[in-house]
Amino acid sequence: MLTTRTFWLAVGILLLASCGSERDTGMPHFQGMARLLVDVEPISVVPGDHVDVVMVDKGQEITVLQDMEVLTHDRRNNLFDSVGLAVTEEDSDKFMQEMMQAPKDYDMFKPLQLRKL
Repeated sequence: MLTTRTFWLAVGILLLASCGSERDTGMPHFQGMARLLVDVEPISVVPGDHVDVVMVDKGQEITVLQDMEVLTHDRRNNLFDSVGLAVTEEDSDKFMQEMMQAPKDYDMFKPLQLRKL
C-alpha cells in the first residue's frame, strides 16, 4: 500500500523530472493563439492535421469552425474523443456564438464532428 510519504516523494520526483529549460505546454508557439478543447465523435487525427468542426442536428450540418489545426487528441472512451484545436480569440468567440445559436432542442452534451481536410 502506498504511504503518504511515498506518494509525496513520487510527486516531488515527477515535478523535478518535468522541469526543464523550456516549458512545453502543448500550446502553439506564437502569440494570440490558444487551445480550445472540444468533445467530438471518435476520429483518427494526429497533431498537425487540419479539420473543420461540424455540429449535426437532425441531419443538418452546421460548420462551426473551418481549417483548425489539431494540437492534441485524447481517446476518452468509445463514445467520444477530446481534441485540442489551435484557435485565435476570434475563433473562440465564433465557436461560442455558433453554440449559443444552436437550435433550442440541440443536445449540447452531444459530441461534435470533425471533417479532416
